[in-house]
Amino acid sequence: TSFQINNGAAYTTSNSILLSYSISWSSTTNRTVCFRNDGESGYTCDGYYNFTSLYWYLTNLDGTRSVEISACDAVGCAFTSDSIILDRSAPSTTANYTGTSGQNGWYVSNVKVTLTPSDATSGVDKPYYGINTFPSNTYTGPFDATQEGNLTLYYYSTDKAGNQEGQKSTGFNIDKTKPSTPGLQPVDPCIGDVLKISAASSDAHSGIWYYTLIQASDVNL
Repeated sequence: TSFQINNGAAYTTSNSILLSYSISWSSTTNRTVCFRNDGESGYTCDGYYNFTSLYWYLTNLDGTRSVEISACDAVGCAFTSDSIILDRSAPSTTANYTGTSGQNGWYVSNVKVTLTPSDATSGVDKPYYGINTFPSNTYTGPFDATQEGNLTLYYYSTDKAGNQEGQKSTGFNIDKTKPSTPGLQPVDPCIGDVLKISAASSDAHSGIWYYTLIQASDVNL
């Protein structure tokens, strides 16, 4: 007797499965074909000897599930079984990033991104990611994010059974470029000990936070 679950597949995301079997009979009389799940005490027999395949329900628990077939005729019985991993739960992925921290939640260096996927039953197949775009890149290990600005990491994972995690996202900011200060210009003539000045500074990413003025030793204000 040959017997397979879902044509020999290793995993399934549904407890509804296809059983396929081929039996070499030794007698034309007293034929019965019966099935049972996971070594249960009783078999289900319902004229299955007339077929070569049928739909069946696995025990409703994720993990390795088995089905046993019993084929009997007037000469005797033959027993065989097959197993498959039932996995109906999506994997879960966490994201972490490290770099040189600046001020106000900004990194002032490249940021190393690490994804950690997990799946308790069939195992992780592939994690995917994208920065400021759909996560179409296959994650193979930690990588450096080098682009400056406000960045969003999008990511998810799939498992070996075919379950897909819902897309997740997390944000971080990179500014590796120092601000530009071309120079200082007086706004009004000096009146007494008060001098008004303007600073034409710019910063393309995080913006100007504050100014520090240092009086040169050879300048009297």
